[in-house]
Amino acid sequence: MTPEVVRESEYEAADALVEASGLPLDDLDQCRDTQFVIRDDAAIIATAALEIRGEDAILRSVAVDPARRGERLGERVVGYAIDQARSAGLRALYLLTETAEGFFPRFGFVCEPRDAAPPAVQASIEYCSVCGSDAVAMVFELPRESA
Repeated sequence: MTPEVVRESEYEAADALVEASGLPLDDLDQCRDTQFVIRDDAAIIATAALEIRGEDAILRSVAVDPARRGERLGERVVGYAIDQARSAGLRALYLLTETAEGFFPRFGFVCEPRDAAPPAVQASIEYCSVCGSDAVAMVFELPRESA
């Protein structure tokens, strides 16, 4: 069960998982090339997406099938998204969360003021209107490989 890019035929199932987890679908269709899923047979059991914003990205739509929680699927799909961001040469990952502040530090995310994010990230629909002002902002600086 290695994460892979979502297939067009799976958009509806991936969206249903995101929505069932209480997460917004706003602009998720713009992230399909960087939306990753874990499958068990044909079923989508975990997903995460990167919304690329210049040299940075927003990690969003991290969702795991409630019946499969506790199997470290969230860790796998987030770890894969981080690896993809690093491979793409991105500088940092940002996120907003209202419910999972304790989950993301294991990857290196730290809390930061929401207005500390770069302008391109702050201009996203996630930052502008989707996530309320009580959402916790977090950042993970992606280490640059030395030459």
